[in-house]
Amino acid sequence: YGKPYIPKTATMANITSETNGEESLLPFSLSHHYPFVGLAYINGNAHEKHLSLVLGFDIVTFNSFSKTRSLYSSTEEYLQPFKSCFTDWEWEQINYSSAQDVEHNVDNDDDDHPKVKEMLLRWAMKEAYTKGLGTGLGTDFGSFAIRLQGIDNGEGSLKIPRVWDNICEAGEKLQITASIFHKDELNAKYWEFIFIPLTNKSGCACICIEGRNRPKLKLSAM
Repeated sequence: YGKPYIPKTATMANITSETNGEESLLPFSLSHHYPFVGLAYINGNAHEKHLSLVLGFDIVTFNSFSKTRSLYSSTEEYLQPFKSCFTDWEWEQINYSSAQDVEHNVDNDDDDHPKVKEMLLRWAMKEAYTKGLGTGLGTDFGSFAIRLQGIDNGEGSLKIPRVWDNICEAGEKLQITASIFHKDELNAKYWEFIFIPLTNKSGCACICIEGRNRPKLKLSAM
């Protein structure tokens, strides 16, 4: 477990036995998914309180299924190994994302399949969150659910609560609060999630910051 960090010098912080000098100079997180590599970080100086925020970041591209299409007999076969990484409620959301297309006989190519996109985006949310915690895949992805407020509670502007449709509707960036429910905890945790579509909408960058209702931050992704 643990996260990469930029160590502070002795003149910038009082290093104690509690931190062991592993307090990062600024919050940042790294991710890559061919052909993209990204870095998300919070700008500021050493005296700004928001530099103690917890930050996680993940990148996902939508062509992972089409590149391996010959290995699977169907979309369902491709998705099945991921089922245990989601709660029953999340898996229902992933399946529901393509229900309207099936009902109206809408065909989707491999890269644009709504169920594949929904799964990949919800996977990226979990990746970003656990990277923010510093546990990564050491945390059982099926042990917690992430619900986006305004999308997953039926109050969004779209009839079908697809994450990607809401991201596209928002334009360059979608920022939204999420409630995170762990199976062994009574109370939900709240994190801010930011989604940024990649070039030609071929994928998405997902950034999450611990807490909610925070003031605007100097958040950068590159």
